Amino acid sequence: MSIDAYPLTWPAYRPRTPRAERKVADFGKRDSNPSGGFRYKRALTIADAVSRVHSEISAFTRTGRPWRIDPDHVVISTNIPTTRAGLPYSTAKAPEDSGVAVYFTLDGEDYCLACDRWTRVADNLAAIAAHLGAMRGMERWGVGDLRQAFAGYAQLQGPVSLSWRDVLDPADPLGSYRRLRSKAHPDRGGSDAEFARVEAAWAEYEKESGNHG
Repeated sequence: MSIDAYPLTWPAYRPRTPRAERKVADFGKRDSNPSGGFRYKRALTIADAVSRVHSEISAFTRTGRPWRIDPDHVVISTNIPTTRAGLPYSTAKAPEDSGVAVYFTLDGEDYCLACDRWTRVADNLAAIAAHLGAMRGMERWGVGDLRQAFAGYAQLQGPVSLSWRDVLDPADPLGSYRRLRSKAHPDRGGSDAEFARVEAAWAEYEKESGNHG
């Protein structure tokens, strides 16, 4: 199954968090004051949060052992355009939809962790990293095994996928995108799910047509 890093490929089994219910998270990074002593907390960048996810994924494998989660096969899917390495640009403009889905294979089984509870992509990534760390702890403490812990996150169903032609008018993609986007916007009587559907269709159209920079 092919999973796109961009646009967001949301798992079919997980309902979306309505935009009005998303919250500002308290994730952050403490940096040292150049003058010494006091350390201040700043908001995480996308790069900071991606680093946290990769660090937690790498920690599943003991040094010198075969990868339990191959980092080269991890897909971080968001509505942020990606670099050549397939990672979200850290300096990209914040998307309307802050959802994140991380797809990976652990001990031969496919899983997906997804989060859209927070208003920033970086914070949703940080939440997934924290969740991975907690699940590693369950195995380390001997209370449960990872198969039990990850059972609810198995890719039992395929990700939500659609052709942009199923949403936009193939004869007038831009015009139909603008009309549908306005109609689907939650502030104008639409819903987060419908708005995300229109945005995903437009992103797929741009990707296919080569119009995206």
